[in-house]
Amino acid sequence: KTEGSSKIPAYQASYLWFFNILGFAMAVIVGMFLEGFHTFIEYRWDKEREEKYLVAKNWYDYLSVACEKETVGFRYIGNRVTTMYFEMAMIWASLSFLVGLMVVVYIMNIKYQIVWLMGMPVSAMVFSFYFYRQAKNTHEVLCKTRMEINERLAALGS
Repeated sequence: KTEGSSKIPAYQASYLWFFNILGFAMAVIVGMFLEGFHTFIEYRWDKEREEKYLVAKNWYDYLSVACEKETVGFRYIGNRVTTMYFEMAMIWASLSFLVGLMVVVYIMNIKYQIVWLMGMPVSAMVFSFYFYRQAKNTHEVLCKTRMEINERLAALGS
């Protein structure tokens, strides 16, 4: 062990920069994988809602609008998109948090450990399902709002 780092094994202390880069690279790769998975989910939702909301047409109509000033509706859509991506990220964040908490409960040998260890996977599934449903509902709000904005802009002759 190296001086000043009694808790870090010598091989890790010698290559600390490498382990930092490796940890960062792993976080980026996992983030890219999850972002791709979120795109797949969103694409599936688009297909489910295509008939009702004309998702593709309204998306491209929305993208082709040129306004001098950003409308309130455009800002609202931007906020909803951010909310949806947050909800989708929380699916995985809640899972990883509860898995980590299970490890802590197991290591610390907390009283009624079996109850905690049995309840946490259920909690993880409930939280993940909740955030999934919230994201799906937010996606529907986005589809409907884009359609309504496009219809109103078309009526104004924009």
